[in-house]
Amino acid sequence: MGACSLVKLMPKIEMLNLAKRIIVVFGFICISSCAKDQDSSDSDTFECTVDYVEFIDDSNAIVKFDTTYEGETRSYYGRYTYEKVNGNYFLGDQMVAIKNFKQNGNEATFIFEYGEQLGFFCATIFEVLPEHTHDNFSAEASKVSTGRSVGRWKIKKKTRLSSTTN
Repeated sequence: MGACSLVKLMPKIEMLNLAKRIIVVFGFICISSCAKDQDSSDSDTFECTVDYVEFIDDSNAIVKFDTTYEGETRSYYGRYTYEKVNGNYFLGDQMVAIKNFKQNGNEATFIFEYGEQLGFFCATIFEVLPEHTHDNFSAEASKVSTGRSVGRWKIKKKTRLSSTTN
């Protein structure tokens, strides 16, 4: 191979080295941006909770569920018939159970259980949500006067119970 052929190959070798550097830099940028996307999705604020339970009359109730995702809160209202057995209320067909309901004036305590049939109501109000569970909880609530119902119980304190259903 002569000196003339070697001189002709030098630009091709330099181009290959430049192409390799561009591919490495581009790959590094892609990996870095993917890692940033994962970090930001982990830090998004997300909460799926119950705001209140309202007993409309002797057989109908409304449960207001709130879901907050990326700073936006949307609500889901479940309207159910219920059956009262002692201090327990069974709403819908295994949708919600309110157990050990104890009222003291305008204050109440109870256990809120998500029913097997409730499913992921939050998925109906947000298209994309992080994977999560709905945890049963012990509640402290205050009665809010609405004038049109037997009682709306605004939940003011929740203590997560160890069992989960949804």
